[in-house]
Amino acid sequence: MLKLTPAGLNLTPMSFLLAGLIYFVTLFRFRLFDLVPVARDMLSESMSDGVLVPDLHQRLLDINPAAQQLTGISVTCLGQPLRQLGSS
Repeated sequence: MLKLTPAGLNLTPMSFLLAGLIYFVTLFRFRLFDLVPVARDMLSESMSDGVLVPDLHQRLLDINPAAQQLTGISVTCLGQPLRQLGSS
């Protein structure tokens, strides 16, 4: 329509390819539509039950406010081994 490309050169397929690659990266690498972080904040912070979340190496990944009150563990202890937290 604007005649910016030479005659016979169609950039539409390449544009769709580029857009598809951008969508792929944002969906799978940057988790564009991942709802877990939003749901975590809404659910975990308002729970009356205490929840501790360890990783595979038994380090503390997350703790909600109810668990902080029950155990006395603060948010500054995130990433430390659970064994170390229990002895202090």
